Amino acid sequence: MEVKKNVFKFGRIYFLIIILFLYSFNNFSTIKTCKAFETNNLFVGGTGDKNYSKIQDAIDNSKENDTIFVFDGMYKESVVVNKSINIIGINKNNVFINGTDKLYVFLIKSSYVNISGFTIQGGKIGIFVSGQEFLFNNFSGNNISNNTEGIRFVNTSNNNIFDNIIQSHSNFGIVFYESCYNNISENLLLNNGKAIFLNKCSDNNIIQNNNLTKNDLGISLDFSFNNLVTENYIGNNSYGIYLTNSKTNNITNNIIEFCDECGIFISNSDDNVITPNVFLKNNQDIKLDTKLPEIKTPGFEFLFFFVALFLFLCLKKYI
Repeated sequence: MEVKKNVFKFGRIYFLIIILFLYSFNNFSTIKTCKAFETNNLFVGGTGDKNYSKIQDAIDNSKENDTIFVFDGMYKESVVVNKSINIIGINKNNVFINGTDKLYVFLIKSSYVNISGFTIQGGKIGIFVSGQEFLFNNFSGNNISNNTEGIRFVNTSNNNIFDNIIQSHSNFGIVFYESCYNNISENLLLNNGKAIFLNKCSDNNIIQNNNLTKNDLGISLDFSFNNLVTENYIGNNSYGIYLTNSKTNNITNNIIEFCDECGIFISNSDDNVITPNVFLKNNQDIKLDTKLPEIKTPGFEFLFFFVALFLFLCLKKYI
């Protein structure tokens, strides 16, 4: 009787072991059949497989999350990026992309695009991002120069502009319209019209640790709110920081020096935090525009017209 119990007991154990083995084998088979997420590297200006002569051709033949490496050379293109990909120049001093006076050099029509390692020049706009669905793009390590505008954002958010040289633009180095929660950091902005311009409800952006030198205007905020401007060097500009119609911005811990007109100009802007900053040898450190707008009595022209008409009719009666 005892032997039967032991046999029954061991039988149940063996049965459980077989069940566990079959379950594990089934899961292992399932794992083996899962296909890994594939990414590819493509090349422009080199030789061999997956190499192209134009950046646009490489983009058109790429897939999501691919990386395109661009070798030294001059590429005369106006490029549309419509996929989440990485486009990397081997050396920003030797990889030139010239927009040949087209509207843009790079037009970004996707999210999660990374562009680095280029000299971007010769377009109306160097990098153009427009659309609230295009988010989380990164532009770093580029030399963006000699366009009309360096970088333009319209109605986009959560993008990063960092560690670029942005110089020699007659209009704007960086300009935002209705663009929020973006980060501008560790860039050199040199010899631009307006180096950084936030306009038309461009709110909650961070401008930090940039060098803005020899621009007509360093940082300008117009109708923009809740932005952080901190730890920037702003030197040898006509105006350092220019605030118009903007409130609740935080402007702290900046060095502002050698500005021909003034360090910070404020017009119709209150509830901003503007301390502590370091001011050195500006023509004027902070200037408040206190000029009141001209007020014209509403309807005065109409009153004058009716009085003149009444007098005319009265005189006509006696003539």
